[in-house]
Amino acid sequence: MVRSIIILLLCLTGRAQAGPIYHSTDTQGRSVYSDSAPDRPHDEVIIEQTNDYDWHQFDYTPPKARKKKKHKAKRKKKTAPKLSFDQLRSKCQTARYRYQNYRGRGGNDDWGKYKAKLIKYSEKRDYWCSRYLRRK
Repeated sequence: MVRSIIILLLCLTGRAQAGPIYHSTDTQGRSVYSDSAPDRPHDEVIIEQTNDYDWHQFDYTPPKARKKKKHKAKRKKKTAPKLSFDQLRSKCQTARYRYQNYRGRGGNDDWGKYKAKLIKYSEKRDYWCSRYLRRK
């Protein structure tokens, strides 16, 4: 938890400004790196920044949406049954009657349900009467 907070704080501080870095060896022969010049003989180390990636120009193209594979065979569209002229006329008359005489259920004051039912009846009326008039 403490490590993640420290890393987060380092990321939020912005770009680190690097000063000169000095390299020297101590009396036991170990390498010592420091940001201040030591009093013994030392070398200045030059660090080159190798990360030249421009973070502000990021072109992201999302992957194309995968098409869902249809595992089932394509279903054939159902064809409307062939009805006789009299059957079409009776269906048209029934649909007209339901549309014209629908008053809703008693005690139901919900306008949305009433309107939805009325639209349903009007669609059925249009469907059956258009088939009746076209004789199909």
